[in-house]
Amino acid sequence: MYTIRVDKEYGKYKTGDILKTEWGLEVKILSVKKVTGGIDGLKNKYEFFSELTKEMVKELSGYNKMEIISLVVKSKS
Repeated sequence: MYTIRVDKEYGKYKTGDILKTEWGLEVKILSVKKVTGGIDGLKNKYEFFSELTKEMVKELSGYNKMEIISLVVKSKS
């Protein structure tokens, strides 16, 4: 899974962090890739850019710095 973080959440998450989602799952951050250059930078670095909706692209266009975060749901031990 991937998520894109901007604004107040930029720089907040680190590789290896384990977080609890609002629906009770634990996720582990596998990687954090910093993106500069706004939407053009994201287009070049995010392999799933073509899957973003027009609304998502419009919203993200307002940010210069973003992070692409790769994460996985932790299995229960």
